[in-house]
Amino acid sequence: MNEKLYTCLIEELTDEQAFVQVYWARADHMGVAIEKMLAAARLNGLKDPQPREADPYDIENLKCTVQPSPDAETFWAVDRYAFPPEPIVELPYGIIASCIEGEQDAKHIIEGYTRHKDDQGKITISINVERTALLPLYERLLRTRASYRVFWYLLHDHWTNSEDHFLVNEALDSPDKILSHLHEHPLDSVMNGYVTLTAYHEEGATNLNISDHKQIVITTYSDDIAEDYATVLADLGYVQADELVTIDDRIHHWHYRHPDSLGQPDLVDHLHSIGFRDWNHKRQ
Repeated sequence: MNEKLYTCLIEELTDEQAFVQVYWARADHMGVAIEKMLAAARLNGLKDPQPREADPYDIENLKCTVQPSPDAETFWAVDRYAFPPEPIVELPYGIIASCIEGEQDAKHIIEGYTRHKDDQGKITISINVERTALLPLYERLLRTRASYRVFWYLLHDHWTNSEDHFLVNEALDSPDKILSHLHEHPLDSVMNGYVTLTAYHEEGATNLNISDHKQIVITTYSDDIAEDYATVLADLGYVQADELVTIDDRIHHWHYRHPDSLGQPDLVDHLHSIGFRDWNHKRQ
């Protein structure tokens, strides 16, 4: 097993206290490391530890005092740093900001959506959504249409430094079927930061996506469908903005997956076994 050392800034924000503390863990991928660090934080008495920033780490850069030791599988800084509490969007599972400073800051991400139409008439609606609201909101939007032509996974090239891999399933042609699949495979779908999920509706060539950045991104050439989505968003309290800070816009970040999720080859094999087939989009 090729383990690396990772670090994570963990935040504790409760009615009693607000502070951040740095943790480290050795693991074969970032998702395992984050879960190890969260488990250690809970053992250390944190009631609701939240990962805010993470990175691979070089132990030679360690300058602070840690417990139990820098040779341990998981260790943490002795010092904790209190801060004034402020509202912050909990990014969905599978995406996390880096500790490296970018032109934008993840703390400026807020819930809401943008809507733009290009010269070819394609409308793009991009929605910032909190972690717990991601799948419920996708369900509400999915149910605006009674049927779909196809549902697919895009396994992104940045997962294994290979090519993008599309797997499609025409049998997942209704909201109930798609949602049943997502609820049966949450770790490999909605919570996997290396995949984009798409329900395709032929009217307006509409793509309803959960992106690898764990935003909901809609593209359509239908003004009526766009209005249906905007109505759902307004009913749920989402506000349209001209521009929004997003995790993929000038913010250094990482994609990760849950320790119990399938690796890329095993996920491909599993999807094949339940009716998905490979699709070469370059030939279409």
